[in-house]
Amino acid sequence: MKKDQLFTAGYVILPEHRLIIDARFGCVSSDILKDYMKCIFMDKQYDPTYDFLVDTREMNFNIIVSDMHPYVLDLNKMEGAFCSKKKIAGIYSSIHQLAYTQFLQREFSKLNQPLEFFFDIPSALSWLSSSISVDEVEGIIESIKTKPQFIWKTERL
Repeated sequence: MKKDQLFTAGYVILPEHRLIIDARFGCVSSDILKDYMKCIFMDKQYDPTYDFLVDTREMNFNIIVSDMHPYVLDLNKMEGAFCSKKKIAGIYSSIHQLAYTQFLQREFSKLNQPLEFFFDIPSALSWLSSSISVDEVEGIIESIKTKPQFIWKTERL
């Protein structure tokens, strides 16, 4: 029997830091992830050259790794999705996420999109060369977690 689970997410665009903080929680499918990314790319404040800090420490992929390739191709078709001038730093917390992160790194590098994954916020911010404080980032992530902008139900495989 399949069980419904929630995927919640949100983001904050910080023009003063040329940074987008994106936090994701729960179980996600590739279709939901595409819809969520479209919301970010359509935001009036979105700038494709801003760096991304993506917190996936509490996210579970409900995606077969082989299905990630079409997801990346679909992302590539979205205006403003990729820009070699920006960097994307992902934060992850489990070995389960490692296969997905390695695959995404390989696929994004084919599109000349810098992407690295880290186990903690300070390392990610250092790689991004961002001046925002760790405390400020943690506060934003906690705010997104308690009051997400987006909520979807997803079926767990």
